[in-house]
Amino acid sequence: MPNLIETAPGSTSALWLGRTFSVLAVLFPLASPSLFGLYLGLMMWGGPLLNNRGLRALVSFSC
Repeated sequence: MPNLIETAPGSTSALWLGRTFSVLAVLFPLASPSLFGLYLGLMMWGGPLLNNRGLRALVSFSC
């Protein structure tokens, strides 16, 4: 009886990538998909915030 790897050509690379990404998600939780929305929002607001004086004045970072 053939196993899954013998019946599906090219599936070894897909299995390897799946294992690699699951290990990376455990080792580096800040790179996980659950924080993707936060990172996307920071990048989308970061550009206009740095370029526009009005937005910079609205959000003042005084320490």
